Amino acid sequence: MVEFIFESKFDDVLKHKPQIVYHVTERRNIEKIMKVGIVPKYKYKKTFHLERIYITLHLDSAIKIKNMFIYDKVRNNKSSIGYDDIKDDYVILEIDITDKFYKDMKIYKDPNMKGGYYVYNNIRPQDIKIIDG
Repeated sequence: MVEFIFESKFDDVLKHKPQIVYHVTERRNIEKIMKVGIVPKYKYKKTFHLERIYITLHLDSAIKIKNMFIYDKVRNNKSSIGYDDIKDDYVILEIDITDKFYKDMKIYKDPNMKGGYYVYNNIRPQDIKIIDG
């Protein structure tokens, strides 16, 4: 017997679009982000998918993700680097998606991250505000 399993091309789409979303990034990316915005790309590919921008819908979720990134970096570092040494290496960005530029934006649930979502749209720099870091 042969069994086929089909994955959907896209994950579930969020039914309502919030006015504000959040994105966590490394501080070293801020200068470029504030010039050109955020464009969908991902440098660490564990699975094949279209390029994405990962977001959260709530600030508390963004804080948890930021802390997860920090602890992961501490755990994987071979030196005696600690949380306090790199806590400012990551920032949380608040993104206003109320403009008509985003009218066709779809927000997809990330099945691999609780509270995680992603979009395929570019995000303009004028809609981004640094709120943490």
